Amino acid sequence: MTIPFTKAPPLPPRWSGSAPSQLDRIEATQARMEGKLDALLDALAGDGDQDDPPTMTLDGDLAGEARPEGEPL
Repeated sequence: MTIPFTKAPPLPPRWSGSAPSQLDRIEATQARMEGKLDALLDALAGDGDQDDPPTMTLDGDLAGEARPEGEPL
């Protein structure tokens, strides 16, 4: 028994045109996201000013303090 000779299917056409434009869009999106992250980090870095008065709860207690040991939640 012999295997019949068959031709390989043709190769698909090469990508041309769409790959560079997609890469350009990805790079532009990445640059825009990096800019937004830089702005966010700058805002967060400046947010740690200790000159602000302490925040208070609705009961008038200082917020953000450590809970005393043994106090229930």
